[in-house]
Amino acid sequence: MKVFIGPVNIAGIATGLAHGLLEAGVQAQVVLSAPDPFNYSTTKAPVAFRLWQQVGLKRMQTPRNRLFLKILYVLLHKMLGYLFLPWAILNFQAFIFLFGQTLTDSAFELKLLKLLKKKIIFVYVGSDARPPYMDGGQFPSGMPIPSATSLRKLSRQRKALISRHEKYADFIVNSPFSAQFQEKRFINWFAMGVPRQFVELDVNCRKAPNGHPAVVKILHSPSNPAVKGTTQIIAALDRLKERGVKFELVMLQNMSNARVIEEIQQCDFVIDQLYSDTPMAVFAAEAAYFGKPAVVGSYCVGQPINLYGPAGIPPSEFVHPDELEEAIERLIMDHPYRHELGQSAAQFVHTYWKAKAVAWRYLSLLNDQVPPDWWVEPHQVTHVLGCGMSAEHACLLAESLLQQYGELSFELGNKPELCMALQELIDTYKGGSKND
Repeated sequence: MKVFIGPVNIAGIATGLAHGLLEAGVQAQVVLSAPDPFNYSTTKAPVAFRLWQQVGLKRMQTPRNRLFLKILYVLLHKMLGYLFLPWAILNFQAFIFLFGQTLTDSAFELKLLKLLKKKIIFVYVGSDARPPYMDGGQFPSGMPIPSATSLRKLSRQRKALISRHEKYADFIVNSPFSAQFQEKRFINWFAMGVPRQFVELDVNCRKAPNGHPAVVKILHSPSNPAVKGTTQIIAALDRLKERGVKFELVMLQNMSNARVIEEIQQCDFVIDQLYSDTPMAVFAAEAAYFGKPAVVGSYCVGQPINLYGPAGIPPSEFVHPDELEEAIERLIMDHPYRHELGQSAAQFVHTYWKAKAVAWRYLSLLNDQVPPDWWVEPHQVTHVLGCGMSAEHACLLAESLLQQYGELSFELGNKPELCMALQELIDTYKGGSKND
């Protein structure tokens, strides 16, 4: 069996999974439709793919206000995808698609792969699956609320895309905290894990005498500051400084993954984000590999533990957004606790999320050998606060849809519990969201 992985490499998941499959003795190839922006993979694409990737890069870089050029690049990119489809069909027996994208992003492609009995797995990583009105990646806190008409259109489009994937995929891997649009049962993202592969620890990895550095070094590396809550994180750090808490902050943005890894090794802990929907996203997992714990703010705190899969909640300082400042202070001041949490996180990723271990679980999917505790039923999805936004902002988005188009515009199908939770969110925060 040879496995296709692509056509995007979100946070290095594609390259990590390919590496793990190769270690497990399975042929796998990462095929990307555009260059990897953070250089998770340094392998050069075959010559035949480079034109496709360069057109894909132009497609991403061209702003929407240059409409003619944008349309030209989109059409050319799709045409090249269709040209590569016969090659992919001839060379691969299984397809693992990331971020809801395929070679052509068409129903025709999925129908053809299904007809030819190819194995199809979709792996969602967040913004590709969440309802737009729960997605801070599209509409982060502090940004203007879009029109209800555009929200409704985007919600319909995303729901239709997920329904198409559910129709043709053998398996869909998704988080129970971003699967509000799923109508069929799916594989728990936490049961599979984030495939990470690193070299051995760098000899220069920060090791303070007795684990007690004179000044604690903190790393924050937001890919998108608005989504990660960077403004609020900096404000919390400033308040700690005003109270006399000593620390050193390192900020990184738009850096290669190699540069981020260097800084992780030199810090004492990381601050990931304020409004996450996972205790350990990729940045926190990278820090965990080197024994560095992460502070993660999330409205998912308190969700049933069974939703985190058979391995349980990944170890981090996982706290409600309102408790972020206290969590940071604890990791600064409590050296033994920081060390213990870092060691727990390291053990977790070195065992359960090691690339080869994750790859073996994907092989189980490819061989239709799925343990019962990997499945999530749609009715188990109850989270409505999304990711990358405050509760107040989530209220404004949901309220906009509800007022203009009613409950059906949520596109939640037969899920009265989720609709009720959205109504409760609106009732709770309505009137208190003006300062969002």
